[in-house]
Amino acid sequence: MLHLCNSPNYDPELESCEFYHPSHREERVEELKSRPTGTYFLRPSAKSRSVSVLCVNCNDAIKKFEIERIPGGFNLSGKAFRTIDEVIQRYSVKYIDEKNEVKLREPLLRRSHAASNLPQEDIYAPNRASSTQIRECQLAAEFHCLFPKRRSRQRAWKRQRCILHRRQDENHEVLITSSSEVGRQPKGKPKGLIALEFAHLYPVCHGAYDRPHCLQLVIFNEVSANSTPPDVYVLAADSQAVLAEWLAALKPLCKCSKVCNHGQRSGHVRHVSTLEVAVKGVRNLNVSCKTAFVAVHFNGVVVAKTRSNRREQDDDSVLNWDEQFHFEFFPECIHTLSLHMTRRKTPKTTKVMKHDVRVSDLSLGRTSDLKVPAAQDKLQLCFSVRRVGYAVLQASKDYVPIRDIFLKSKDDPTECLRALAEVCTSEDLTYLARAIYKVFAYYDQVANLLTSLLLREIQSISSESEGVLFRTTTIGTSVLEVYLVTDEPMQFVRHCLGEMVQEIVNSNANLELKADRLLHSSGEMSDLDEADSIARRNAARLIELLNSCMRRTLRHCQANGCPAILHQVSVACQQETTRRFPQATARVLSAFFFLRLFCPALTTKFRQVFGAELHQEVSPQVLRSLQLAAKALQLFANQSKTMREACMELVRPFVCENTDLFNQLNACLTASPDPVAPLSAGSSADAPSSSSAGAAAAAASSSPSDLQNISLTFELASVHDFCARHLDDLRNLQTRSGSQNLNTLIKATEFLSNRLSNETNR
Repeated sequence: MLHLCNSPNYDPELESCEFYHPSHREERVEELKSRPTGTYFLRPSAKSRSVSVLCVNCNDAIKKFEIERIPGGFNLSGKAFRTIDEVIQRYSVKYIDEKNEVKLREPLLRRSHAASNLPQEDIYAPNRASSTQIRECQLAAEFHCLFPKRRSRQRAWKRQRCILHRRQDENHEVLITSSSEVGRQPKGKPKGLIALEFAHLYPVCHGAYDRPHCLQLVIFNEVSANSTPPDVYVLAADSQAVLAEWLAALKPLCKCSKVCNHGQRSGHVRHVSTLEVAVKGVRNLNVSCKTAFVAVHFNGVVVAKTRSNRREQDDDSVLNWDEQFHFEFFPECIHTLSLHMTRRKTPKTTKVMKHDVRVSDLSLGRTSDLKVPAAQDKLQLCFSVRRVGYAVLQASKDYVPIRDIFLKSKDDPTECLRALAEVCTSEDLTYLARAIYKVFAYYDQVANLLTSLLLREIQSISSESEGVLFRTTTIGTSVLEVYLVTDEPMQFVRHCLGEMVQEIVNSNANLELKADRLLHSSGEMSDLDEADSIARRNAARLIELLNSCMRRTLRHCQANGCPAILHQVSVACQQETTRRFPQATARVLSAFFFLRLFCPALTTKFRQVFGAELHQEVSPQVLRSLQLAAKALQLFANQSKTMREACMELVRPFVCENTDLFNQLNACLTASPDPVAPLSAGSSADAPSSSSAGAAAAAASSSPSDLQNISLTFELASVHDFCARHLDDLRNLQTRSGSQNLNTLIKATEFLSNRLSNETNR
């Protein structure tokens, strides 16, 4: 007994011979199934030292009961006990499982109690960690944390400090301490821990938790994974930089989130895939269901939610969302994709419908358009899923020929990219633009790429087709749209439109301009003249908000607040547009800033832009008010004197009286003495930009060296995949044009495809 007390794993409250180490739980569970009903054993919880687990054989089903340590004793199912022996004695007389009438009968005894059989590792070492032990950590940051629900407690966000800690056995875990200990070393044991060798790192898209910059760690119960919900730990960072740093550190450490290597040469081929889900809408909606939203689940874990949408009229049986969710890292352990449609976002809301999609049924690199009928009222949910993945992904150096063709090609640097965009379908064009943008962003060449593509587009349009300039979907405008959803342009939009959006949302303003809609939505209003009067007052308030918004935008741009890349590209395009089309001097301002930046931020990209600042659900009338504001900005951008919609005649003063303001904006945003030069032959592609180099260094510090360029490698593999799938079309195009650059691209694609095939076979 004295020898036992000297063991670091000894606990005087847990000296019972039926108490097992958590590493033996799988073996003991299998042995317990073969024992009579009422047989039991105890083990400490793998998550917290203050919790023990009582496993009982209840008619050949293993049930677990958590015994929580409290001041002065223990707690089981709301009842307090001084010792664990009292727990055993009580439920040897009373039913522990009243439904099956099961009492505790005999323990599953350990074969030996000697100290030599006790594990040599101290499993609670991190919990007993002192300040000197925690000081040697890899990462430390503050998060808003959402922990798994315990008993009747509600899940709530708490400000905590998280520390990435490495144990003596080379495994890692996240220690959670109190937020009040920021700025000094924590003392005593942490508030909790997450063992990363048991955790899955799941992606989080916007809308899942109504907070930005989120990641979630999921721990499944391996014994009863089908019946017990997983424990989900959600961490919301303060900035995108902190989130990126933690994701780069956690990916190589979490279970099933590591990049898998295959093949004879170590680290030369890997499994990587991404997923994009587009929720379109629902058809044949029941009249009783006026409000609904759709949640996306991976293996039963929510990863994204659409906005709550409401039908405007009872006879309208169609509800549209048109939201896209892009998951850049898609772990291989995810095998089921589920879509849940419910009426509200509350946890206890009953589901209207649910549909499961097996990931193995999705075609790689293809878009699957699905229409799912429900069992009731002919309800039909429409959505599309696109999975982009590679059975093998080669090392970064193998994609250098593909990279150099787009970054260092002679004569016309954008020729191959424009040719590839010409043979791609409209669906593939968006994915091609995203991959090309990320490759050029890695080498800090985004401004040169955009300038070259857009200048080429201006030069290719005839004088008779001036009306379609920057209005159609091309590879240039597609890459521009990818850039406009990055952090710097989004911050510019929030600064320009943020005050107007906050005022409309906080006041729950209804700025409806259609008298018919006002008359229909209000049960107390019965006179059309009264509705017209209210519509005019709404128009006056909307014009006041828009005037304030545009003046704020002008002041911000005069103070050099415009994003540098967008400003440089606008200057170069404005000079070429003025030379080719003197009558279209405002085309760059209207297309780049208003139609592709401001208007989408108020409509389709509203949650993506302003979701971090708005923690409450936005009402349908507020969304309608923002939609009317976007329409007014669209008329302002086009300087339209005639209105297609009769209700928009009420905002004509905003367009007509602010012509001088529009000209000042045009002069400020498209005038600069130092425009950026277009992409030239032999552009530097040997060294990444400073920001990309920092990201690569962060990844290298937390992962093996062959994984530091995994993001760049995946994007280059995406470009190669586009070339391989459209190789016949590229050959036909090269035959007609005789382009030497296209010939080089075709040869590089064929060589890389053959090498990829050999690696797969090996």
